[in-house]
Amino acid sequence: MNKEALKAGALMTAVVLVVFEAVAGLVQLVDPQGGLLRVDYSNPVQHVIILAAALGFGVCACIRKNRKDGNGPSA
Repeated sequence: MNKEALKAGALMTAVVLVVFEAVAGLVQLVDPQGGLLRVDYSNPVQHVIILAAALGFGVCACIRKNRKDGNGPSA
């Protein structure tokens, strides 16, 4: 297992999660009625969806780093 690829994936996951939550919070502050990015903070399903998207970005970053370093399968 490539530890550098795991670090890159974890960093990407954390950054995307923070950015998605920050944008959702900012939209909530600007337009409380909702808009394109309406997040109901009392509904945990929406947080799970944001977490799944962040994990998807992290896995993609891990795979990309693995391929770049020559440790993974080539496409």
